Amino acid sequence: MHFGKAIGFVTVFFMANIARSQGGDSTLFSKPRSKAFNPIDTLRYYVNKRNGRFLLSLDGKNAYINGVSSPVVGFRFGLSYDKVALYSGLYSSNYFSRTQKDTTSINFGYVATTIEYYLADNWRYDVFVPISIGIGSKTIEKTEILSGNKKNTSEAFVPVEIGIGGTVRFLRYLGMAGSLGYRWSLYQGSDYSSPYWSMGFTLYTGTLWRDTKEAYRRINR
Repeated sequence: MHFGKAIGFVTVFFMANIARSQGGDSTLFSKPRSKAFNPIDTLRYYVNKRNGRFLLSLDGKNAYINGVSSPVVGFRFGLSYDKVALYSGLYSSNYFSRTQKDTTSINFGYVATTIEYYLADNWRYDVFVPISIGIGSKTIEKTEILSGNKKNTSEAFVPVEIGIGGTVRFLRYLGMAGSLGYRWSLYQGSDYSSPYWSMGFTLYTGTLWRDTKEAYRRINR
């Protein structure tokens, strides 16, 4: 599948850029170094710098469930540490189909943790690779049209996503974010696996908070 190959390329590119950030050789087929690369060390390095910026954003994704377009809505919040950002978020989506015999309604809800690695980052725009894993449940309701009988089932699922995205700041405190990638369900919920593309607004609360403190300091001089 061409989309899967593209995501694989993004993954390799992501790992190569992390390696460069550690001062290693950017060539994928270079000789092994004496000390093996550990991505956890990269994450720990940036987090321990303790200069994180708090970010809050709406997060909307367009994707498919059983081949039918089904938007995902949610919001997320977290901290940005130079080249690494950590987020937590809440998401939901639904699916409905109808046949001559019955109707099927599926509701998805989950929480997710996202790590983003920045390939480019400045005040006006950035480009990043997001990797996300979550856990949630899906509720399935089947209704027989003639009898009206309903059958409800619920099961857990574990969504995983990887892609590439970016943000553009068009106002001091507000920007727009978008991404393109693929999502899998590692446990149950195979109908949830599909390509996705997302778009949402980002509120730069860190900038707003710093400006508010500065304005308060000037007023009280």
